[in-house]
Amino acid sequence: ALNTREVYLEGEAYFVVAKNKNRPFIVNLSGPAIHVLGTSFNVNTYKKDVIETSLLTGKIKISGGSLPHEYTLTPGEKAIYSSVDKALKITKADVHVETGWCNDYLIFDSEPLIDVIEQIERWYGVEIELKYPQIAQDLLSGSFRHENIQNVIHSLSLQYKFKYEIHKDKIIIY
Repeated sequence: ALNTREVYLEGEAYFVVAKNKNRPFIVNLSGPAIHVLGTSFNVNTYKKDVIETSLLTGKIKISGGSLPHEYTLTPGEKAIYSSVDKALKITKADVHVETGWCNDYLIFDSEPLIDVIEQIERWYGVEIELKYPQIAQDLLSGSFRHENIQNVIHSLSLQYKFKYEIHKDKIIIY
């Protein structure tokens, strides 16, 4: 395997890969592997049992794991692999949303508040306790750029009419 460039990924990463026929670039995930053919793309493994890959430029192939055949992605497409039903589906990617985080944007496109909170926790390295479960599934669209955590929580509290306390890196919403 000297002639491959391989990485093992958990979490999320944005790759820009130079084309090199003799040294393919491979991203190994728990399940299928992504074979890269000179390209830029985003991979996200945060959601439980789901791997998402969004392609911006170039071409990638996804194969292996339990996939019946090889899938090729073209720019603007997103592959969603579920490790539960071992299936891959390809949809249109919203490239601004997919890669916003590498440009210091946190972007949400009608996502449940509970998922948004999880992303805010990772982004800011804080722990957020939601003691107001009624709003957990409310959908949120919007973006934050270079905002401090106080502003983010404050603007959410105005929208959702919740109260909150910030204790260093723990935030309680009630």
